[in-house]
Amino acid sequence: MTATGGDPGPAEKPCSRLSYVDAAKGIAVILVVLWHAVGDRLLIFEALVYLRMPLFFFAAGLFAQRGLDARWKDFLPVRVGQIFWLYLLWVPIVYYMTTGATEMVRSDLSLEEGLEPATMLIDPPNTLWFLYALGLMYLGAKLVRPFNWQIVLGASFAAYAVVISGWFTFRHDLLEMLCRLAALAPFFLIASYHSQIIRTFIQDWAHWALRGLAAYFFIAVAIVAFDGGFNPLATFSASIIGVASLLMLLYRHSTSITVRTLNKLGRQSLFVFVLHRIPLYYYNLFLAEVGMQNDVLALTVGGLAIVVGCWALGEHVLSRYARWTMEAPWLTKHRVRASS
Repeated sequence: MTATGGDPGPAEKPCSRLSYVDAAKGIAVILVVLWHAVGDRLLIFEALVYLRMPLFFFAAGLFAQRGLDARWKDFLPVRVGQIFWLYLLWVPIVYYMTTGATEMVRSDLSLEEGLEPATMLIDPPNTLWFLYALGLMYLGAKLVRPFNWQIVLGASFAAYAVVISGWFTFRHDLLEMLCRLAALAPFFLIASYHSQIIRTFIQDWAHWALRGLAAYFFIAVAIVAFDGGFNPLATFSASIIGVASLLMLLYRHSTSITVRTLNKLGRQSLFVFVLHRIPLYYYNLFLAEVGMQNDVLALTVGGLAIVVGCWALGEHVLSRYARWTMEAPWLTKHRVRASS
């Protein structure tokens, strides 16, 4: 099928992994790292808040259907187990190589601070919380799979509206995580329930990509400018329009060098997600030392360099010589059993 009114996209096999969706994950990880590096120093980064994580969870949902339909004995080790393996492994590594290392050098590391990683089981750190959320998202989606999808989506939209509108303010760490899940669940669930319909829609309406992105930025900037972040209709509309439009754009140009490069990054996006906090931490210390901690250009260029460096380290070093750092040890045995 081709994109109506636009450049033909690549031929797609029903069971093949979609290159433009992986490219979207590549863009999502770039946006996450740049947000951690630059923050809200630029309006455009504030406006992208409604695209960044919804895009990642929507893309993850498009690939989730096969896993969610698998038997529990296959689903738990392959999907949930892999995600929490990475989380439990990298939380202490990242902590003791950043904040913990600094405190130990200064001899200021208290017992409570030394045990900080243990508390992150219910209070995930800012840079790795998405792994925790993704694992819970898969588990929750699997649990509600037997129920009518209209009821599940309706409940997720209701929870989204409650959380975004700020009707309730939760102070407990676990409830805060549940709020984050509620704010992202509709995007994951929509994509996982209707992946084939969404793929067809993206192909047929790909010629609307640029107009859709323009609409996204108009809505997102208006939300930021007029403090509309508590309006669930506005935020959801911005997110879904932005996600769909970006996927359309990537589909139209899926044979280009740029999209193929983003595809390689997206396929190994977990490398960047789990690794980037370490170099970014020391890069920020360096910038503070030379008085450039608020230099947006230095932060942006550094953030992009960290993305490339983390991808290269994960792809060409860790995945070859320390595979257990990126893949749960039991997955190899599981593949052998599945193929026999």
